[in-house]
Amino acid sequence: MGYNTVEYPPFVWNKDLHKKIVNIDFVDAQTDKYFNPDIEVIGDISHSLRKLAVKIEKKTTPEFEKLRNFLEKKLAAKEEGKYPFTPMEIVYHVRKTLDREDIVTLDNGIYKLWFSRLYRTYAPDTLLLDNALATMGAGLPSALTAKLLNPGKKVLAVVGDGGFMMNSQELETAVRYKIPVVVLIVNDNAFGFIKWKQKNMKLRNFALDYSNPDFVKYAESYGASGFKINKGEHLSDVLRQAFSLNKPAVIECPVDYSVNYDVFSQELQNCVCELL
Repeated sequence: MGYNTVEYPPFVWNKDLHKKIVNIDFVDAQTDKYFNPDIEVIGDISHSLRKLAVKIEKKTTPEFEKLRNFLEKKLAAKEEGKYPFTPMEIVYHVRKTLDREDIVTLDNGIYKLWFSRLYRTYAPDTLLLDNALATMGAGLPSALTAKLLNPGKKVLAVVGDGGFMMNSQELETAVRYKIPVVVLIVNDNAFGFIKWKQKNMKLRNFALDYSNPDFVKYAESYGASGFKINKGEHLSDVLRQAFSLNKPAVIECPVDYSVNYDVFSQELQNCVCELL
């Protein structure tokens, strides 16, 4: 459904060529050896799903119920009161702060998996990310563009410390042109996505940890406002304060990524494996 072969190559999930494929999309499939749909439903996806829903008999299994329960309990945006923040709580505070029409742009890091799964959207083009090309550094310039095109909406760039430092000079652009975006730096002082991948591959943690500048002073050096979330503070309160300034602002939010491996690589993987 809305599938792009670049994002998850079909040779990974259909290498034996035995899958029956129903493709529901706005446009015809780009077929290859491993992705050649048996049936295509082309048109507005939401309209197609509504029409199919009344025709298809409801069916459930204990395995799917277990997966649904897991997703609702473990993969849920929630307030936990921990510090550093969990990814789930960061998503919770962002969703709590922004209106339904406001826009979030994502850089490329492990947080994008959490936002993609947990952040509820209510309008088109309000959660923007480049999922296929791993364009680290794209979050901030994407936010600038989104704000220029949607001046009446709040725009938040969610970035990691690694991705932010690859393109942080665009803060100068935001200040010079008075583009009032807010940048939320989800900071683990590491390349967190690659850390997770190395652990998945049973490799040792190698060359991924580093130190960062003082992001508050860094933002202020460009003429932007800078904030750091300290223990006991609510991220949603600081987000509101930053947006109220109506100028470029940067918020550093420490994150605890220890849940990445447990939730994605073990618990979720085990649930999915039971379905296969």
